[in-house]
Amino acid sequence: MNIGKHINSVLNSRGIAKQEFSTAVGLSKQQFHALLADKSKSTVSTLKAVSTLLDVPSDLFLQDADKWFLIAAINDYVSRIDPQKADTILAEARSLLQEGDDIDG
Repeated sequence: MNIGKHINSVLNSRGIAKQEFSTAVGLSKQQFHALLADKSKSTVSTLKAVSTLLDVPSDLFLQDADKWFLIAAINDYVSRIDPQKADTILAEARSLLQEGDDIDG
């Protein structure tokens, strides 16, 4: 996944200082560095904060995401709304993806 690469690209093209931006997003310097290096899993809320501050669509960061990451992101979002329903949705999504993997090869 290249979320960090996409964030870095937007920051660099706009001349935005990484340290100031990490503070604005609410991440420590170390957390933000891990995010830019694609060494940490971002929560939906973090990606939303980043996209809001940069005024870019949040799906910009997910354009090359694999399907398992997208399922985890959806689960993170739904669990904030209805934790019990999130477990059911996650189980159904995993089942569907595994069936698709079996079919695809």
